[in-house]
Amino acid sequence: LVNELGNFDIKVKGLVNRPETIFIEQKDSCLVKDFPKKSKALLKTMKTFIKSNAIETLGVPFVIFHNIPNGNMLKYSMCVPVRDQILTTPESQIQGNSFESFLAVKTILKGDYSHMKNAWSKARNYITTNKFTEDKTSVYLGIYKKALPEVTEPSKWETEIYIPIVKKKAAPKKKVETDSTATATEKPVE
Repeated sequence: LVNELGNFDIKVKGLVNRPETIFIEQKDSCLVKDFPKKSKALLKTMKTFIKSNAIETLGVPFVIFHNIPNGNMLKYSMCVPVRDQILTTPESQIQGNSFESFLAVKTILKGDYSHMKNAWSKARNYITTNKFTEDKTSVYLGIYKKALPEVTEPSKWETEIYIPIVKKKAAPKKKVETDSTATATEKPVE
């Protein structure tokens, strides 16, 4: 068991564009140490909601972190991507939502969630080293590619972390005057 929990790997994959996504979500907050247990219970509730309402899903569940997960408390949404926008009543605990595409640094953690803090740290070091700026107004994601209940060994769990990055604006191009009568085969006059 100790070997299973201690076996992990973290790889920063670099910049990627996350596509626009439509999803349903249920918001919650908890102590960071309680997140694995609480999020699992929330996901179970959402799967029941999906099944009882015959909702078509697209892909694996993910988490949106509403505060940067480095303190003691964590605010988050457990999310499931869906094909079509879902409308629910305002008092429903599960709501439909979406986010636009965004630029992010992708990091992959293979192993137990107890190594998540190291994965976030490694991703932030990459951001600092490459002089990127986090876009704190955008979406911080955790996608559980391989997880319970399908994969029982923690060393085989795979979690993708996406930290949003501010897109740099391209420098304006200098306007170059050209002679519209010149062709590629013409030579300059001597």
